[in-house]
Amino acid sequence: NDPDNAKGRELVRKFAYLDQHRTRDSCLKQVTNDAQSDKNCLLLNAASAYFDGGLVRMDQLGTHHVMSTRNNDFSNRSQKASITVVRRNLTLWETVILIAASVATISLIGYLLAAWYAFRKPNSWLFSKRYRPR
Repeated sequence: NDPDNAKGRELVRKFAYLDQHRTRDSCLKQVTNDAQSDKNCLLLNAASAYFDGGLVRMDQLGTHHVMSTRNNDFSNRSQKASITVVRRNLTLWETVILIAASVATISLIGYLLAAWYAFRKPNSWLFSKRYRPR
């Protein structure tokens, strides 16, 4: 939906034309009645039989509808899907585990720093016998 999103426009072009080596503009300028011609890239004739679109991170919240027009000519092989992107909320137990892990990590780092300081400076007043628990 963002007209300034060049990466998004490139992804739409990649999936719409299945990485055919012709540009979108040259496809739109070509008017041909030959449905079987390799030059008719509007019908995806120059596209490979296999297409790997890779993984695409869905950042925009909402419902996105996708379909393949390749097998959609009056047949029962239509390929359609809806992808719904929602914000993920943590459950109570996930929040508790996250907080507990954070506290444990900070405590461990503090303990290791104190141990390192005691090792480097054994005569420090922080680690003298006077301050040890009895």
